[in-house]
This record gives sequence, C-alpha cells and structure tokens, in this order.
Amino acid sequence: MGTDNTSKLIERIISDAQADADRIIAEAEQRAKEIKEQGEAQKKEIQAESEKVANRQENEILMRGKTNAELEAKKYFLKVRRSLLTEAFNKAKQRINSLSGTDLEKFFARSILKEANGGEVVKPSKAHRESISRIIRPVNMKLDEQGKAEITLGEDSEQESGYLLCGKGYIIECSFDDIIEELKERESALVAEKLF
Repeated sequence: MGTDNTSKLIERIISDAQADADRIIAEAEQRAKEIKEQGEAQKKEIQAESEKVANRQENEILMRGKTNAELEAKKYFLKVRRSLLTEAFNKAKQRINSLSGTDLEKFFARSILKEANGGEVVKPSKAHRESISRIIRPVNMKLDEQGKAEITLGEDSEQESGYLLCGKGYIIECSFDDIIEELKERESALVAEKLF
C-alpha cells in the first residue's frame, strides 16, 4: 500500500475515531446532564432540609456536590479522549504491519525516496530484506532523475521491521514503530483537534 493509501487509511481511521468520539461524547454529555439533574434534585432536598441550618453550611454542601459532579465528568471525558487516540494509532500500526507484496514494496520505495539525500546505505531488517532489495533499482532510477547519488543495499539491521538509512554522519531509523511514533508526534495535535 502506498503512502497515499496509508494516509487515506489513517484519515479513515481518524474519521472513524471522530465518529466514535462524537458518540462517546454525546453519551458523556447525557451522563453529565443526568449527574447535574441528580445534583439539582439533591440541591432541592438539601435546601428544604437546610432551612434550619446556617446559609454558610448549605452553600458549602452544594458546592461540594457540584464540584464532585464536574470532576467526575472531566475524568470521564479525559479517559475517552486517551482511549480514542490510542485506538486510532493502534489501528494504523496494525494496518502498516499487514502490508505485503507490491503494496509493501511501494511503501518502502516512497519512504526511501522521501528520506534519501543520495549516497546512503540502506540496511534492511531481516524481515524486509527481500522487499527492499527489489526496490533498490527503481529507487536509484528515481534518485538519478532527481540528480541524487544512488543508494546501496547494506547488511541487515537489528530492527524487527523496516530499514535504517545510513548516510555520512547520520542514521535515519525507519522501522514501522518509528514511522508510527513519528506519525503520532506529527498528527496527535491534529487528531486531538478533530476529536475534541
């Protein structure tokens, strides 16, 4: 699957997460409304009973009940938000790990072309050596078109997935976990904005 398809998949996951967030937030708002209604009912009971008690004590009890209800609603919203973000990125990770065949080769080709300055050594993971070795020639053709030096295929890296791109004085780690973590850092703010 290409980077564009991966981006579309991530957008779909984010869209699905948005729908889930909307549903969960609606449920949370309903629960918060119920808590508020219960608080209002308790308020009326307390007001009736507290006519014999000083106004200061009545206000203190009412404020404590309202504060507790607000805190419970905030904790619930925070829990929902965290779980939605985690779920969205877990789905993206599952999807990228399920790539195979030409989709996987296209993914690696685009990734290497995006990261390469030219002249680097690509050290594939053992799991992806075959896929990466098949795309070295087409990638070098594209790099040549861009006026960049060819990359070479090096020895296996210790990574479980993806590859290392080793240039003079730098190494770019491109394991699936690294790709998802980079995506998390780049997209978390955007995802959070859309969800919340």
